Amino acid sequence: MEILGVDPSLTSTGVCLISGSMITAAAVCSKGKRDDTLPMRVARLDLLVAGVRPWVPAGGLVVIEGPAFGAPGGSTWDRAGLWHRLVSMFYELGCEVAVVGNTTRAKWATGNGKADKASVAVAVSRLAPEVHLVSSDPADALVLALMGAQATGQRPQSKARAESLTKGVWPDTIREHLAAHLSVAA
Repeated sequence: MEILGVDPSLTSTGVCLISGSMITAAAVCSKGKRDDTLPMRVARLDLLVAGVRPWVPAGGLVVIEGPAFGAPGGSTWDRAGLWHRLVSMFYELGCEVAVVGNTTRAKWATGNGKADKASVAVAVSRLAPEVHLVSSDPADALVLALMGAQATGQRPQSKARAESLTKGVWPDTIREHLAAHLSVAA
């Protein structure tokens, strides 16, 4: 099963695709201003969704970072719009979708749910040194993809990392696999 990790952002959406033994990561970037008109903001979301689309493995698994409901700053509606548009596209393409919170992503990568993006990038670069990471956004997407690979049994990791997976919202088939894996490991 191909697995895509997605760290959605209005400025730099991280994507990472695991296809067999190949791992590829990148950032889909856009620019905008808070005073952009509504048509400009819609066009920006269109651009980001179109940039992510070629990465989506039809019928595969997508692990996306969940919304940060308490995140400070503006553009809350635009960020939410991007997240929902991406998730809708994934379902339209027949993907299974898992949602993982940012603290769970950080804990899986570093052992500390409060780790900053730089610490997560350093930790994940040790797990997959062959992947060229241009910024912390593709690094976060790599973590999400690796979490999906562990949850599906494709890339085993430590028991502590497997336990971190239980905090995510996984499709039923993957949750069943994960429950079986954890009960065997216990």
